[in-house]
Amino acid sequence: MRIIFTGLVSLLSIVIWAQRECDESSFLIPSDGEILSTELVYGSNLGYFNNEVTLSMDVYELAEESEEPRPLVILAHGGGFVFGNKADMQELCEGYARLGYVCASIQYRLYPAVLAFFADSSTVVEMSFNAISDMRGAVRYFKADADQGNQFNIDPDNIIVGGISAGAIMALHTGFFHEGDVIPEGFEALLESKGGIEGDTGDSTNLSYNSRVQGIISLSGATFDTIWVTEDDPPIMSMHGDADDILPYGFAREGAFNRVTLYGSSKIHERADNIGLVNFFEGVPGGGHTNIYSSPQFAENLIRFNLNVLDIMQDIVCEELSTSINPVQSERAQIKIYPNPTAGQFTIMTYDEGHWEFTVFDGMGRAVLNEQSFGKGAFSIDNWSGQSGWYVVHAKLNGQLQAANMLLLK
Repeated sequence: MRIIFTGLVSLLSIVIWAQRECDESSFLIPSDGEILSTELVYGSNLGYFNNEVTLSMDVYELAEESEEPRPLVILAHGGGFVFGNKADMQELCEGYARLGYVCASIQYRLYPAVLAFFADSSTVVEMSFNAISDMRGAVRYFKADADQGNQFNIDPDNIIVGGISAGAIMALHTGFFHEGDVIPEGFEALLESKGGIEGDTGDSTNLSYNSRVQGIISLSGATFDTIWVTEDDPPIMSMHGDADDILPYGFAREGAFNRVTLYGSSKIHERADNIGLVNFFEGVPGGGHTNIYSSPQFAENLIRFNLNVLDIMQDIVCEELSTSINPVQSERAQIKIYPNPTAGQFTIMTYDEGHWEFTVFDGMGRAVLNEQSFGKGAFSIDNWSGQSGWYVVHAKLNGQLQAANMLLLK
C-alpha cells in the first residue's frame, strides 16, 4: 500500500506557502535533514485468542533538535482490521516529520485472517473498537511520556490523529466518540467489557490520561454514527472517492464492511457543516477507495486536499482556528504543465509577465532541476532524465512562490 502515499509525501515535504504568525517555528518549514526512526512499545492488550499482544509503533522525527515542543501526528494503516502493518505509513510519516511534526505510525490488534470470512456484525464492531482502543492508548502514551521526560519533545496539547480506511475509522472515533456520548443499542455490553469508551489499552498510568486530540485526518474513512460529531469536537479533514466500494462515501451497508451500517465522509461533513464544526472535505468524483491517492487523474484533488490540510493543521498548531474554514483559493499567478504524466519532456505555460523561476523537487524534498524564464508563455524542458515517480514543480514569479503543481514522470 505504500505507493498510495507517494503523491501525498511529495506535497507534504515541499508545499510551504501556508505560513502565518508562527512561521518561524520549525514545524512549518520543510527540511531535507536526517529523519530518525524509533520503534517502541506503547502498550499491550488481549488478542482474539486471549493471548497477550504487544503493541508497538514507529516514531519519526527530525534529527535536528527543536527548542519548542513539536506537534504530534499519530497515523494508523488500513487493511480492514485484518491486514496491514505500521510500515505502510512510513513514507507519509516521514513527510510530516520533514515539516517538523513528530509522527508515529502505530501497530494495532488485527483480527486473524483465517477467521475473517466468518466474522458477523458484532465481530466487526469488536474489531473496530479493539483498534480504536489501541489508538487511544497511543495518544495517552505520549501524554504520559510528556510528563515523564518527554522523549520526543512533543506538545501534548497539539495531537492530530489520522489514517486510511480502517485507520481512518480509528481516527474518527478517537476524535469524535467521548465519555458522555450516546452509545448505540448493542454497543453497551461490548464497550463495558473493554473499559468503556476510552478502552483499556495501556497500564494504569496510561489510563489516567485522556485521549482527546486537536485534529483528525480521514483518508477514505467512515463512522458508525454521526450523532457523535458535535461543535466541540476537533477539526476534521477528509478525502473520499464517491465510487468507493470498500467504505461508503455516504450512508450504506456495502463493500468489505457490509455487515454493519456506516456513515461515510460525505455524511460526516454534512453533519459538521450543519453544526458549524471546522472541517474540509475533498470528495472525488469517480474515485475509488485508494486510487485517489496515487492515480494521476486525481492529482488535482490530491493537491487541493493537501493544501487545505496543511493550512488547517497550521491553524490548529498556531491556535488560529476560526469557526469556519474557507478552502484554499489561489489568488496567485497560475501555471499549466503538459503533458502530464511525462516521459521527460514537458512544457510549463505561464500567463503573467515577469521573471519566472522553476524548481522541481523529488519526494524527499530535494531540488533536482532548476530553470528560469522571462515574460509569459510556453517554456519547454527537454530530455529531463529523472527517476520514475511523483515530483512537484514550484513556480516563483519575481521571487514569490505562485504555484506548486504535481508532475508524474513515467
